[in-house]
Amino acid sequence: MEDLRREQPVWALGSLAEHFLEMLLKRRGELEVSLVRTRADREDLRARVRGLPGVREVLVGGGNFVLVGVEGGPAEAARRCASMLRDHALYLKDASAKMDDGHGWLRVAVRTPKDHKALANAWVST
Repeated sequence: MEDLRREQPVWALGSLAEHFLEMLLKRRGELEVSLVRTRADREDLRARVRGLPGVREVLVGGGNFVLVGVEGGPAEAARRCASMLRDHALYLKDASAKMDDGHGWLRVAVRTPKDHKALANAWVST
């Protein structure tokens, strides 16, 4: 039994995860194109959001979202989330509690430039 434990990988992959990884290996070119596009779309979102009224800062990481710091603290972040959903059917995630710095933060998903423009227009009218 000990020999089996030593030979087992550090993590155990389920069949679905294993299939997903196999598909990634078979489609490396498509994956690279997708990653390049996501980076470009993320930069488009950052550029559009950073100049909006009430935006304090925009943090960009390696994922498919940006964190938007809003003036007015967590209460303003919560208000903005509710009004964007109610008035424009746009969902922004309030990330203020995750940042734990007393500021208001929104997690905004990277979409298409067309969607980013719609978000910016909705933001200005809210």
